[in-house]
Amino acid sequence: MIYHYCNIATFKSIIATKQIWLTDITKLNDKSEYKSGFDIIQETLKDIGLSEQAVFKEITADKLNNNFQILVACFSKEGDVGSQWRLYAEDSKGLSIGFDKAEIEQFNMFNRFTENGFQPIASHVKFFEVTYDELEFKNDVKYFIEKIERNSPILKYQLMSCGLRRFAAIYKDTFFKDEREIRGIVEIEPGRDHRYVLNERVNAYKENAIYHKLLISYQTLSAIKEVIIGPNCPLTKEDVDSILHEHCLEGVTLRYSSGRGKYRIVPDDE
Repeated sequence: MIYHYCNIATFKSIIATKQIWLTDITKLNDKSEYKSGFDIIQETLKDIGLSEQAVFKEITADKLNNNFQILVACFSKEGDVGSQWRLYAEDSKGLSIGFDKAEIEQFNMFNRFTENGFQPIASHVKFFEVTYDELEFKNDVKYFIEKIERNSPILKYQLMSCGLRRFAAIYKDTFFKDEREIRGIVEIEPGRDHRYVLNERVNAYKENAIYHKLLISYQTLSAIKEVIIGPNCPLTKEDVDSILHEHCLEGVTLRYSSGRGKYRIVPDDE
């Protein structure tokens, strides 16, 4: 199970539309997204004598959103964590939605295959656990590079660059480790027709950000399995059950946060 924390308005939107938005990775709360991971990758490539390969210079941070795009949706492995409630659920007044990760992946493939006239699809959303430990990340990158070098497939450096690009997208500074993030990723290259519908919005930081609406359902099936009501959320189980029922979502587990009644918030100024 993976969890997405949100305020009440976003919760209602997700339930009604059965969509999660994947957003441009450069427009998230970590200002060093992708770059911090790729800096470590560059060090590793230099250590093993591959840093001058032209293909790797095409996936540096300054080429992001020019040569390729990476859109991400952020989830957590834990659905009831104090820091997450404070940061991502309107200071504990929101909710946490639990999804079956495997079902989201499957439904995305089914939807994309159907939308593409039952023709083969080039890509679909994939989920990865974020790494926060620099040494662990560097070892994983080195192992990946050495594995491809040993197997020496055709276009090995092109394959390697695709993998390294993805590695850079799933590394975050240890400062964010409490998030225990699972990241849904879509990679888009302008030269290929991925058939992703992209839109633009103004994000919380007043920036224009590209996003893609990811369906988390397929026909009558839904990946939503659980809803946790935040410590200071004004909604009751009955309220949430009514919202779910209104949108034909049955069998979803409902529970209150373990912090219910324990966590004080500063009242709004009148």
